[in-house]
Amino acid sequence: LSLFDASPRSATVTAETSCYCFVLEADVFHQFLLDSGENLQLRFYKTCAEELVDRFRKLNNDYINSQNMLWRYAFRNSD
Repeated sequence: LSLFDASPRSATVTAETSCYCFVLEADVFHQFLLDSGENLQLRFYKTCAEELVDRFRKLNNDYINSQNMLWRYAFRNSD
């Protein structure tokens, strides 16, 4: 997420085994997109938007399901 804004990173990862890590600085990434042309930029941001839509729909469905479960529990125990 920090590639898109200036906020601090939102996650920390701890490896269970030895591994190689790839660090991608935001300014290097943005320059890569600029140098790659509008077609790649459009495809990248379109893919990001589609992923966000999918995640938002799942989050919304999970919220609706949790509210339905809470209401069913509340009405069952209200007698």
